Amino acid sequence: MDYWLKPLHPEQMPDVATALLVAGYDSPSLREAAGLSAEDPITVRQVFSAALKELGVWFETRSDAAVHAAKGLAKDYVMGQLPILGRLVLYGTCLTLPRSST
Repeated sequence: MDYWLKPLHPEQMPDVATALLVAGYDSPSLREAAGLSAEDPITVRQVFSAALKELGVWFETRSDAAVHAAKGLAKDYVMGQLPILGRLVLYGTCLTLPRSST
């Protein structure tokens, strides 16, 4: 989700992949991404995107990622588990959603 909402630069992707591995996430492409050099940004993006797909956290569009983020924040809000900063993030996320023409 953050890949779309807070885009990463290719030079950051190997470090993020490493941090995800340390946090307990794993996939073949994630391991590959962690070992890549940022000298080839096209390959880094392709492998990192493949890792996100393998982990089941890839969203095809920025709108899809924003909807997913808004749903999670809204659930926390309804449960009374969303602090004021989270409410502001929810509001900002909703502003990124496409507007309905109806």
